[in-house]
Amino acid sequence: MWYYHHILSKLKIYVLTHHGQSDIYIYVQKARILIIDDDTAYAEKLASALKDAFQVETCPSETDFRERFAPGRYDLLIVDMRLEKDREGLSILHEAMTADPMQAAIVMTAYADMETYAEALEAGAATYLDKAEFSPALIARTVDAIVEQSKLRRRMNILEERIRIADPIEIIGAS
Repeated sequence: MWYYHHILSKLKIYVLTHHGQSDIYIYVQKARILIIDDDTAYAEKLASALKDAFQVETCPSETDFRERFAPGRYDLLIVDMRLEKDREGLSILHEAMTADPMQAAIVMTAYADMETYAEALEAGAATYLDKAEFSPALIARTVDAIVEQSKLRRRMNILEERIRIADPIEIIGAS
């Protein structure tokens, strides 16, 4: 009989024992990505380019975004700058960053200009991509790098908090 022994959060390790012999299986949970784009054909094309390496969901509107989003739920948001329904993508980005300042995000648009580029980066986007210049396959490469950067930022934040708690700086005297 096989017995299941252990699961860790994102890295799942299964140790199966059968008649005294153990087999170890390691499964890595795919990073979760939410694509917010009212152009469903483009969103599905992008999701298809990402689905082998990531767990991908799409939503076409702010309403759908609000139903799905929670801090820490997604490793990356890919937000279209202009949505036909509800609000602009930049407003969605502000909402996500307010809820989770460590949230990684990419802003993409078919209407690129320097002003919106600067606004997107100031709002916390890791990068700003022009849909006309970046195919879904090229965006997939960018996504991989940004997801890894995001994971490292979150780990660093956790470690800094642990250090702060474990070794608080004490003021010995005043000058």
